[in-house]
Amino acid sequence: MDLSNFSLEGKVAVVTGANAGNGLGMATGRAKAGASLAIRARNEAKTPAAAEQRRALGATPESFAVDASDEESVEAATAATLEAR
Repeated sequence: MDLSNFSLEGKVAVVTGANAGNGLGMATGRAKAGASLAIRARNEAKTPAAAEQRRALGATPESFAVDASDEESVEAATAATLEAR
């Protein structure tokens, strides 16, 4: 199956809740499509491990601890994501 129309090469995918469950699945799909990843989640201990798992797929992930219900946390993670790129 040709999935070239769905390529995310050269793109950065920001995925919240990306260290478990649906978020981890979304991060995996985007990594397989060629995107660099900004993995965001509240659990700081699990987030780097999720990034490493995506790196094994050939992605270039960065992990960021963020609480999506806290505006300052989201702004700080966004600034860090932009700085990392």
